[in-house]
Amino acid sequence: MQTRRVESISDGIFAVAMTLLVLNLHVPTVDPGRLWHTIVDERAAFAVYVLSFVLVGTYWVAHHTMLDHTRRVARAMLWPNLLLLLAVSFTVYAAQLIAQYPNSPVSHRIYAVSLSLVNACGILLWLIARATGSLEQGLSDRYVRRVAWVHASPIFIYLLGALISTKVPTISLLLYALVPLFFIMSSPWLPHLLSK
Repeated sequence: MQTRRVESISDGIFAVAMTLLVLNLHVPTVDPGRLWHTIVDERAAFAVYVLSFVLVGTYWVAHHTMLDHTRRVARAMLWPNLLLLLAVSFTVYAAQLIAQYPNSPVSHRIYAVSLSLVNACGILLWLIARATGSLEQGLSDRYVRRVAWVHASPIFIYLLGALISTKVPTISLLLYALVPLFFIMSSPWLPHLLSK
Protein backbone atom coordinates (compact mmCIF):
# COMPACT_ATOMS: atom_id res chain seq x y z
CA MET A 1 0.00 0.00 0.00
CA GLN A 2 1.22 3.49 -0.72
CA THR A 3 2.09 5.70 2.22
CA ARG A 4 -0.38 8.35 0.99
CA ARG A 5 -3.44 6.52 2.34
CA VAL A 6 -1.89 6.01 5.77
CA GLU A 7 -0.74 9.63 5.80
CA SER A 8 -4.24 10.84 4.96
CA ILE A 9 -6.04 9.09 7.80
CA SER A 10 -3.19 9.81 10.20
CA ASP A 11 -3.06 13.51 9.36
CA GLY A 12 -6.83 13.71 9.81
CA ILE A 13 -6.79 12.11 13.25
CA PHE A 14 -3.83 14.19 14.39
CA ALA A 15 -5.61 17.35 13.19
CA VAL A 16 -8.88 16.44 14.94
CA ALA A 17 -7.08 15.55 18.18
CA MET A 18 -5.14 18.82 18.15
CA THR A 19 -8.33 20.75 17.48
CA LEU A 20 -10.31 18.98 20.20
CA LEU A 21 -7.71 19.96 22.79
CA VAL A 22 -8.97 23.54 22.74
CA LEU A 23 -12.36 22.35 24.00
CA ASN A 24 -10.77 21.99 27.44
CA LEU A 25 -10.78 25.80 27.57
CA HIS A 26 -14.09 27.38 28.50
CA VAL A 27 -15.15 30.97 28.05
CA PRO A 28 -16.20 32.10 31.53
CA THR A 29 -19.57 33.65 32.25
CA VAL A 30 -18.69 36.25 34.86
CA ASP A 31 -18.97 39.93 35.59
CA PRO A 32 -16.57 41.74 33.18
CA GLY A 33 -14.70 43.11 36.17
CA ARG A 34 -13.81 39.55 37.25
CA LEU A 35 -12.92 38.28 33.77
CA TRP A 36 -9.14 38.63 34.10
CA HIS A 37 -9.09 36.91 37.53
CA THR A 38 -11.22 34.08 36.20
CA ILE A 39 -8.93 33.58 33.21
CA VAL A 40 -5.86 33.57 35.49
CA ASP A 41 -7.57 30.95 37.66
CA GLU A 42 -7.75 28.75 34.53
CA ARG A 43 -3.98 28.92 33.93
CA ALA A 44 -3.57 25.16 34.49
CA ALA A 45 -6.05 24.44 31.69
CA PHE A 46 -4.21 26.87 29.38
CA ALA A 47 -0.85 25.29 30.23
CA VAL A 48 -2.16 21.78 29.60
CA TYR A 49 -3.69 22.90 26.30
CA VAL A 50 -0.42 24.40 25.03
CA LEU A 51 1.65 21.47 26.32
CA SER A 52 -0.68 18.85 24.83
CA PHE A 53 -0.94 20.68 21.50
CA VAL A 54 2.85 20.85 21.22
CA LEU A 55 3.25 17.21 22.31
CA VAL A 56 0.71 15.95 19.77
CA GLY A 57 2.37 18.20 17.19
CA THR A 58 5.71 16.60 18.05
CA TYR A 59 4.17 13.16 17.54
CA TRP A 60 2.79 14.29 14.19
CA VAL A 61 6.24 15.45 13.08
CA ALA A 62 7.76 12.12 14.20
CA HIS A 63 5.05 10.16 12.38
CA HIS A 64 5.55 12.28 9.26
CA THR A 65 9.32 11.74 9.42
CA MET A 66 8.85 7.99 9.85
CA LEU A 67 6.59 7.82 6.80
CA ASP A 68 9.20 9.81 4.86
CA HIS A 69 11.58 6.89 5.51
CA THR A 70 8.95 4.39 4.38
CA ARG A 71 8.80 3.19 0.76
CA ARG A 72 5.51 1.38 1.18
CA VAL A 73 3.15 0.42 3.97
CA ALA A 74 3.05 -3.31 4.65
CA ARG A 75 -0.26 -4.74 5.82
CA ALA A 76 1.42 -5.60 9.15
CA MET A 77 1.86 -1.86 9.76
CA LEU A 78 -1.84 -0.94 9.50
CA TRP A 79 -3.01 -2.08 12.95
CA PRO A 80 0.02 -0.69 14.80
CA ASN A 81 -0.62 2.63 13.02
CA LEU A 82 -4.25 2.53 14.15
CA LEU A 83 -3.09 1.78 17.72
CA LEU A 84 -0.84 4.83 17.52
CA LEU A 85 -3.78 6.95 16.35
CA LEU A 86 -5.96 5.52 19.14
CA ALA A 87 -3.32 6.55 21.68
CA VAL A 88 -3.06 10.02 20.10
CA SER A 89 -6.82 10.54 20.25
CA PHE A 90 -6.93 9.31 23.87
CA THR A 91 -4.46 12.07 24.72
CA VAL A 92 -7.37 14.51 24.36
CA TYR A 93 -9.21 12.81 27.24
CA ALA A 94 -6.04 12.60 29.33
CA ALA A 95 -5.41 16.31 28.76
CA GLN A 96 -8.95 17.12 29.82
CA LEU A 97 -8.45 15.15 33.04
CA ILE A 98 -5.22 16.89 33.93
CA ALA A 99 -6.69 20.30 33.05
CA GLN A 100 -9.68 19.67 35.30
CA TYR A 101 -7.71 18.00 38.11
CA PRO A 102 -4.22 19.56 37.89
CA ASN A 103 -3.21 18.51 41.40
CA SER A 104 -4.41 14.92 41.17
CA PRO A 105 -1.71 12.25 40.88
CA VAL A 106 -4.30 10.04 39.16
CA SER A 107 -4.80 12.52 36.31
CA HIS A 108 -1.02 12.87 35.95
CA ARG A 109 -0.59 9.10 35.80
CA ILE A 110 -3.26 8.75 33.14
CA TYR A 111 -1.65 11.57 31.14
CA ALA A 112 1.81 9.99 31.47
CA VAL A 113 0.55 6.55 30.46
CA SER A 114 -1.33 8.08 27.52
CA LEU A 115 1.81 9.82 26.25
CA SER A 116 3.91 6.71 26.88
CA LEU A 117 1.50 4.64 24.79
CA VAL A 118 1.88 7.03 21.87
CA ASN A 119 5.66 6.61 22.03
CA ALA A 120 5.43 2.83 22.45
CA CYS A 121 3.09 2.50 19.47
CA GLY A 122 5.37 4.70 17.38
CA ILE A 123 8.36 2.51 18.22
CA LEU A 124 6.35 -0.62 17.42
CA LEU A 125 5.33 0.84 14.05
CA TRP A 126 8.93 1.81 13.27
CA LEU A 127 10.27 -1.66 14.12
CA ILE A 128 7.52 -3.40 12.14
CA ALA A 129 8.34 -1.16 9.17
CA ARG A 130 11.93 -2.34 9.44
CA ALA A 131 10.97 -6.01 9.88
CA THR A 132 8.69 -5.98 6.82
CA GLY A 133 11.26 -4.30 4.60
CA SER A 134 9.08 -1.22 4.27
CA LEU A 135 11.76 1.31 5.16
CA GLU A 136 13.78 2.99 2.44
CA GLN A 137 16.96 1.32 1.32
CA GLY A 138 20.19 2.34 2.98
CA LEU A 139 18.98 2.75 6.57
CA SER A 140 21.38 0.80 8.74
CA ASP A 141 20.27 -1.39 11.63
CA ARG A 142 22.24 0.93 13.87
CA TYR A 143 20.20 3.93 12.66
CA VAL A 144 16.93 2.06 13.18
CA ARG A 145 17.94 1.09 16.72
CA ARG A 146 19.06 4.64 17.56
CA VAL A 147 15.77 6.10 16.36
CA ALA A 148 13.90 3.55 18.47
CA TRP A 149 15.96 4.46 21.55
CA VAL A 150 15.51 8.20 21.02
CA HIS A 151 11.76 7.71 20.82
CA ALA A 152 11.74 5.40 23.85
CA SER A 153 13.49 7.93 26.09
CA PRO A 154 10.38 10.13 26.62
CA ILE A 155 8.62 7.16 28.20
CA PHE A 156 11.05 7.34 31.11
CA ILE A 157 10.46 11.08 31.47
CA TYR A 158 6.67 10.59 31.45
CA LEU A 159 6.84 7.85 34.06
CA LEU A 160 9.17 9.93 36.23
CA GLY A 161 6.67 12.80 35.94
CA ALA A 162 3.88 10.48 37.04
CA LEU A 163 5.89 9.45 40.11
CA ILE A 164 6.79 13.03 41.01
CA SER A 165 3.16 14.13 40.63
CA THR A 166 2.32 12.59 43.99
CA LYS A 167 4.48 15.28 45.62
CA VAL A 168 4.74 18.20 43.18
CA PRO A 169 2.33 18.03 40.21
CA THR A 170 3.68 21.23 38.64
CA ILE A 171 7.14 19.70 38.29
CA SER A 172 5.69 16.75 36.39
CA LEU A 173 4.18 19.15 33.82
CA LEU A 174 7.59 20.75 33.42
CA LEU A 175 9.13 17.32 32.87
CA TYR A 176 6.53 16.51 30.18
CA ALA A 177 7.40 19.82 28.53
CA LEU A 178 11.05 18.76 28.23
CA VAL A 179 10.09 16.18 25.61
CA PRO A 180 8.86 18.48 22.84
CA LEU A 181 11.49 21.02 23.82
CA PHE A 182 14.19 18.42 23.21
CA PHE A 183 12.77 17.41 19.82
CA ILE A 184 12.20 20.99 18.70
CA MET A 185 15.65 22.18 19.79
CA SER A 186 17.45 19.13 18.41
CA SER A 187 15.64 18.94 15.07
CA PRO A 188 18.51 20.56 13.09
CA TRP A 189 21.19 18.17 14.36
CA LEU A 190 19.35 15.02 15.50
CA PRO A 191 19.18 13.31 12.06
CA HIS A 192 22.92 13.85 11.59
CA LEU A 193 23.68 12.48 15.06
CA LEU A 194 21.52 9.40 14.52
CA SER A 195 23.12 8.58 11.19
CA LYS A 196 26.66 8.39 12.56
